[in-house]
Amino acid sequence: MSEPGSRRGRQAFWLTIAGLAWSAALLAGAFVLPVYGASGTSSTGLSWSGSSTLVAVNGVGVLVPVGIPLLISAFVWFALHRKCSCGGPLAGYLAWALVVVLAFGCLVAAASIGLLIVPVVLLLGRAAAITPSAPTSAQTA
Repeated sequence: MSEPGSRRGRQAFWLTIAGLAWSAALLAGAFVLPVYGASGTSSTGLSWSGSSTLVAVNGVGVLVPVGIPLLISAFVWFALHRKCSCGGPLAGYLAWALVVVLAFGCLVAAASIGLLIVPVVLLLGRAAAITPSAPTSAQTA
């Protein structure tokens, strides 16, 4: 592989890993980051305040929509790996299709978690754009 293609491949790999890490951080954040707040006054006149996590308020079922970006990121990584190692346009098309699905998910969920997924879309989109394609057997002959 030529040096520019090798450098692009490494950059695409690390961009994809960053997208996976961001997606995993979103999933972990559902357990530990306080996203809901509450405050009030008790019957004795004392004020209180508190916060709760996404999982604490909505239950473990909320991990399904929060985990979808991680699942799509893993599929994009696999598709880009196939494109870089085996060549052929199909894997690249699949990666782009998954990035577009994730982008539409951002639009649909813009009022809630969608804005937190935008960096994943940007990282994976850039990775898909720069991933070199391995030469096929017809190109090497």
